[in-house]
Amino acid sequence: RKMGPFLLLSTLPLSQYVTMPIAIMYPKQFLSSHYWTEEQKIYFAWQDHQKKLVFYSPIYEILKRKNSIFNPASKEFHTCEEFFNILSVGSHPSVEQIIEMSDIFSREPYGIDWMSQTHLSACCRVYGLSVLPGKKIRLKNHIYFMKELDNAWMREDNSQRTIEEIQKVCYFVICFEM
Repeated sequence: RKMGPFLLLSTLPLSQYVTMPIAIMYPKQFLSSHYWTEEQKIYFAWQDHQKKLVFYSPIYEILKRKNSIFNPASKEFHTCEEFFNILSVGSHPSVEQIIEMSDIFSREPYGIDWMSQTHLSACCRVYGLSVLPGKKIRLKNHIYFMKELDNAWMREDNSQRTIEEIQKVCYFVICFEM
């Protein structure tokens, strides 16, 4: 995807004198990640993460507004409120809390089938997906792909993994999303 135009231009006579320096100056735009240094990979991942942060706040606000649909006396309301309070202070919920929320996020009002167009667009932008019509299908496909990656990870023997290997897998997921 990135290398095609670059290779096509570099086949023209004497264009290598122009295309090679440009590719070296702008590796993220013109070269695939195979040609990046480790420092560039880390820096580009950080840049991509910064782009995603812009869309986290609107998604959080949309989810928080949807909590008003629940009856304030219901268990779902209190579970969601506690979950959002944890997120609002910058902490991460525990695995048990996430598993408890999975049922709530699979049905109305939080399920993907009940997302507004604004919510779908923000989620697509977080994952680097197109915001053109068909957002819901693209988002469902991406969710399925991520679930299959998790399942493949769980099938492997992870007891021998080092922190560096785990970070590389996480980085691969980030690169694939963008």
